[in-house]
Amino acid sequence: MITERSCFLRYRGGTGERTALPGEVGAVTLLVTDDGCRRTVTATASEPVTLLSYEESGYPNEAARQSGGGRNDRFFFNGYQSWTDTKEMTLSESERDVNRLPRPLVRAYAFDRYGDASFYPYRRDVLHGYDLFYVKGERNGFALNLNASNAYLIFEVSRRTGELTVRSDVTGKALAAGESFTVADYVYADDRADGEALLDRYFPKKPIEKIFGYTSWYHYYQNINETILKRDLEALDDRFTLFQIDDGYETFVGDWFDVDPVKFPNGLTPIAEAARRKGLKAGIWLAPFAAEEKSRLVSEHPDWLVRGDDGLPVKAGSNWSGFYAVDHRNPEARAYIARCLRHYADMGFDFFKLDFLYAAHLAVPAGMTRGEAAA
Repeated sequence: MITERSCFLRYRGGTGERTALPGEVGAVTLLVTDDGCRRTVTATASEPVTLLSYEESGYPNEAARQSGGGRNDRFFFNGYQSWTDTKEMTLSESERDVNRLPRPLVRAYAFDRYGDASFYPYRRDVLHGYDLFYVKGERNGFALNLNASNAYLIFEVSRRTGELTVRSDVTGKALAAGESFTVADYVYADDRADGEALLDRYFPKKPIEKIFGYTSWYHYYQNINETILKRDLEALDDRFTLFQIDDGYETFVGDWFDVDPVKFPNGLTPIAEAARRKGLKAGIWLAPFAAEEKSRLVSEHPDWLVRGDDGLPVKAGSNWSGFYAVDHRNPEARAYIARCLRHYADMGFDFFKLDFLYAAHLAVPAGMTRGEAAA
């Protein structure tokens, strides 16, 4: 059935910006289906268009919609990626927004690249999260995006009223005449228990091997060497199942074939072999889509870097000497990443800690959504 829930899609076509509503026939026809548990919104173009935004207002489930809500209701907001907060919040709390820092500071250290601040318009009176959302208290509800490979679903809650707005991150999606695109597709429930059942239904739990492991990062950070790691490996008792070498073994981030000869004069193979002899998985840290400014990769292969609309390499953060995003759509860069991973697998490492993966889709190709770029 088509619900009465308010929704609309903005797009740009041959005659400028327009709005599509459910049931109206135009350059874009919007079809909404809702069976009381799953809601799907599909846009079909009759001429070439570019999608600008999609928005729904109000809670999808009756329990949340009819309740006035309380100031002590707890709202769960899922962060955009691992560098952004994922937690329950009340309406009295506010979000951290790096754009409140001085712009020269943000630009110098690329603080806005560690989350969604470079493209999401933070507002003091709004809390927001991505793809998974629930509220519990006087108001109860749950929603889960099934469409992330097409478009992220953004849940916004007004800090003043507790009202919910659902947005689909379709900005920039190009549709040809006759092409259809799933704008939104999500399931929802009246309480978190039913929501967890939906989560199990659409994303069933898989058996996961429990790991009790060692990582060099949180004690030594980059200050590791062969002596330290061999000593720590020898000290592990039979509770441990993993020995993982973290950042600090490479000369520069991005130059994964270049192990620091001073810190590791014998390379990493002896450590991986020693871990395997001890009955442990051997783990290694890499950031495959990151290249430090001082790396050979940046100086020798500048064409492997993602570039913005201004033609300059896209800075991905200020760690190390600052770093750029590696363009995984470049065939040579992609082949290089594959060779690096195979190199460490062949060396005996069977556990990979892959970091800074967000760098892979800081720049979105023309005609695609951010979700498509990350898929």
